[in-house]
Amino acid sequence: MTWDSQNRLASCAYGGQTSTFTYGADGLRRRMVTGSKTVDYLLDGQNVVREYTTQNGQQPVVSATYLIGPRGPEYKRDHNGPRLVRAYAAGSSARGA
Repeated sequence: MTWDSQNRLASCAYGGQTSTFTYGADGLRRRMVTGSKTVDYLLDGQNVVREYTTQNGQQPVVSATYLIGPRGPEYKRDHNGPRLVRAYAAGSSARGA
C-alpha cells in the first residue's frame, strides 16, 4: 500500500492486481482504477450515492446505488442482482433480502 501526502490511500496491491485511487480537492475519493476497470463515485455532499463502472473503454454503466439514511449510507443496491446490501461504516456488510 502507498499513501499520498494527505495520508490517503493512493494505491493497493492484492492478488496480483493494483488499484489506484483519485481524490477531489475536498479529500473525498472520486475514482478507483484496477486494471481495465474504472469506478467513478457520484457524491451528494460527502455521501456516495452512485457508482459508475467503465470496463475496457466501454460506456460507463451504473453499477451500484446507495440509499442514504439518518446515519449516512445504509443500503447498497447491487445492479447485478435484485438484492440490497447493508453497508456498515467498518466496511463489512451483511446481505439481506
